[in-house]
Amino acid sequence: MANHLGPRRTMIIGRALTALGFVLCAMMATSHADARKRVVILDIADPGGAKVSAAIAQVIRRTHTIVSTRDWNRTAKELAASTTAPRSLKKVATKLRIDAIVETSIEKRRGRYVIRIKLHDGANGAYVGQMKTTSPRLGLDRAAQKDVKNELVYEISTLRSRENEQANEVARAGSKRPTARSQAKRSKK
Repeated sequence: MANHLGPRRTMIIGRALTALGFVLCAMMATSHADARKRVVILDIADPGGAKVSAAIAQVIRRTHTIVSTRDWNRTAKELAASTTAPRSLKKVATKLRIDAIVETSIEKRRGRYVIRIKLHDGANGAYVGQMKTTSPRLGLDRAAQKDVKNELVYEISTLRSRENEQANEVARAGSKRPTARSQAKRSKK
């Protein structure tokens, strides 16, 4: 079969298809990167807290980005926001662009470790919810990891990202201005 387009047109079409492929790949990579939330796991003061914190981070890290606790503590100190009050959490989370804050406590009861995990929204510092799981050893066993994955990671995923929050605020502020259509409706009344 003969090539009726000619070599120059074939080359141009090939380059255009290659460029289109690169653009599609870039769009897919960008949309995937936006889906990952930035999460910080606050220090656990209880004994063995580092093990539990590392185990929770390991589960969350599969789907979200973990921000180091060292960065959180340094920024909290700079902003004089060391409490877990919503106002303080919001202040630090805004500075570090954090979407979710995980606060954990450990309690040993009858040979089992009870791990309570609280989730705060980074956009406003508000308490979102908590979960409780148990483990026979310090850290997370398979069942506890499954609980954290099914409950906590899902809740973090459903939080609206900071960019969506800002876009909604802009949209709400923009919708308060009267449009030509709304003014026309008012004049008819």
